Amino acid sequence: MKKDNPRGMMLCMDQGTAAVIGATVGVVGTISTAVLTYVATRHQVRDQGRVEHSLRLREERREAYIGFLNVLQQLEGIYSEYGLREGEERVRRLRGDSISRMRPAWESSRNAIFEYLPRVDIVGPESIYDQALEIWDQVRQVTEFVARLSVSSLGRPITHSEAFKLYSDADKIDYHRGEFARISRELLEAPMASK
Repeated sequence: MKKDNPRGMMLCMDQGTAAVIGATVGVVGTISTAVLTYVATRHQVRDQGRVEHSLRLREERREAYIGFLNVLQQLEGIYSEYGLREGEERVRRLRGDSISRMRPAWESSRNAIFEYLPRVDIVGPESIYDQALEIWDQVRQVTEFVARLSVSSLGRPITHSEAFKLYSDADKIDYHRGEFARISRELLEAPMASK
């Protein structure tokens, strides 16, 4: 190379500069890849944790909802034994002594439902807990009515208005039980929400 040829010298400097730039890009690329891999791994672990939590919550909800519905099965025995689904006329044939025998079953159902409410409340959501609470309130009201009726109707058939109240209140409980089951199914069948 000639000394007076600055172009040749530039050529050497360009090759050196290119080597440094290439090495720098390589290092930056390696560091960037490491950082992106780290971030992606963290997101994947976090997402996996959310999915596992959702699956666990869904299973806990399923167990709580089925448990609550099983507790409500106690009412089936009352309905069958005393004809509460057979119509108001059948209910009207009940006498005070039948009502007195019915009372402990209603009290037992009311207490079992009340004991199960916290499980439904914890797994949520609020809409299903509201239905469970409505069922408990209806059963509580019927239990109080049956307690009063067992004393006031001893030795006589219950009146038309008493039979109507007992029959319609049992029907309300059935309605809310159906709503509880419907909402439960919707919640359990819905796709898991991702955040």
